[in-house]
Amino acid sequence: MLKLITILCVYLFTILTIQIILFHRSMRNLVASKVTYVDEVKALYSHEKYDYFQNVYPSSFLYNVNYGKLYTTQPFALSVEILDLVLDQILGLYNKNCKSNSKVVIMIISHPRNFLLRQDIRRSYGKNRVNFNYEFAENDPNISHCTFFSIGYLDDTQLNEQVDLETHIYEDIIRVPLLEDYRRTAHKIILTYFLLNMLTNTFDFILKTDDDIFLKINQIIPYLSRLKQTDVFIGHKIYFAFAIRDKTNKWHLSYEEHPDRWLGVYLMGSCYVIRRSIIQNLVMLHNHSRMMGMEDVYISNLVKKMGFQITNSPHLYHCNRYFGCKNSYIIDMGLNPITRQYVINSYHDYIVYRM
Repeated sequence: MLKLITILCVYLFTILTIQIILFHRSMRNLVASKVTYVDEVKALYSHEKYDYFQNVYPSSFLYNVNYGKLYTTQPFALSVEILDLVLDQILGLYNKNCKSNSKVVIMIISHPRNFLLRQDIRRSYGKNRVNFNYEFAENDPNISHCTFFSIGYLDDTQLNEQVDLETHIYEDIIRVPLLEDYRRTAHKIILTYFLLNMLTNTFDFILKTDDDIFLKINQIIPYLSRLKQTDVFIGHKIYFAFAIRDKTNKWHLSYEEHPDRWLGVYLMGSCYVIRRSIIQNLVMLHNHSRMMGMEDVYISNLVKKMGFQITNSPHLYHCNRYFGCKNSYIIDMGLNPITRQYVINSYHDYIVYRM
């Protein structure tokens, strides 16, 4: 027994030592190539296309508070002219970034201020117009994916224009015409679903995730290609969670939002996949439902009200960045730049691609 304990201790010590070495190596690499937010912004504003952007970029995206409030008076209160402009922008992004066999759209929910987080994703798993080394089995269909960020507006004209410019340069941002509000994230997600579903392009799934999550792209895309037709809403099921009533808590729910103590079964919000075929009905139900501050609980409830089962996946659970991530295709990167670089370096083999 003592020998077994000794072997286990040596094993754990070895693993911990390796993790520490990798962490310090990542930290040295990050410090050596550290780029500040200001540097990145300066690089954007010195871009050779800036003058062109000022003259050409759609004026409808210039923001003011009164204009933005229009989008919160009721679900998707868009005039025909504004909707056409938004759809034209999204169609242009899709045609530029998505191949003809793209069956998965990765939709990353991002805050306007999270520029450096988006840059980490662009430098790792979020590349478009490259050929990822998907780990397809012999009989898997040949499909691909493309990646976009979903970003709304703030009461900050300078920041809004900065994100507009970022959109113009990187061509991977869907500017969602609404005011950013964490408690209304579900509305932002479903509006992005609605806009993507308006396209005539053929894709089957939208994978929603957040900008603090790393995806093992070369595994997750083949996995989605093997789902059954009855799998319409897929993620990691949460079974035994209770409503938080403390208003100082980020995830609190009022009794008006959710009167029951138990939240019911829902899919964890860090990553879930929806089949395109149910989006239209989901949008219609959302338009006549009281929204909740927890988007994952709310959207899961909508899917269940539509009569569909939610599918538990052993590969889409929110995995800690250090241990137990072998079977999960999603990794928590967090917000710390050093930690994020560590995760990207540690799981680089899962995002290998060729030009």
